[in-house]
Amino acid sequence: MVNAMSDLITSGQIKSFGCAFVAIALIMIMVLRSFKLGLISMVPNLFPVLIAIGSMGYAGIYLSMALVTFGAIIIGIAIDDTIHFFMRYRREFNRTGTYEEALKDTLLTVGRPITFTTITLAAGFSVFALSDISNIGDFGLMAGFAIIWALLADFFLAPAMMLLFKPLGAERQLSS
Repeated sequence: MVNAMSDLITSGQIKSFGCAFVAIALIMIMVLRSFKLGLISMVPNLFPVLIAIGSMGYAGIYLSMALVTFGAIIIGIAIDDTIHFFMRYRREFNRTGTYEEALKDTLLTVGRPITFTTITLAAGFSVFALSDISNIGDFGLMAGFAIIWALLADFFLAPAMMLLFKPLGAERQLSS
């Protein structure tokens, strides 16, 4: 009976994660006013979930009822920094007209605040590692780990994708 309940919860959480991903993607497309940029913004949010789940498998951490909720929670937390990063990037691109200049200005303005937010969240979740209940401890460690990967994805993966795919159109020279 416990296994059947666990299977039902797992399938429900997978559906919840899928729904959360689609809903957040649609919101990002609308907020960023760009289909391409909205989809690119989702990669840095999916990446830490995949890295963390892959690391759990590699480390031999089994998916428990506490860890089943992991994906939807992490994507919900990770999107906060991504929104700040992408909104500022779009604003800086409109101001500068170039992808590289927009990236530099974005990192100089929102880089520090989203780093502090990430450190705070990762430390807060990592406190759960002190729990005597192993599932809760595993959740805290994996959440802290994933949140740090989300920041790294915002700082490295997202800029690389924007420079590669140029989702905001052609660069332009702005008159002085």
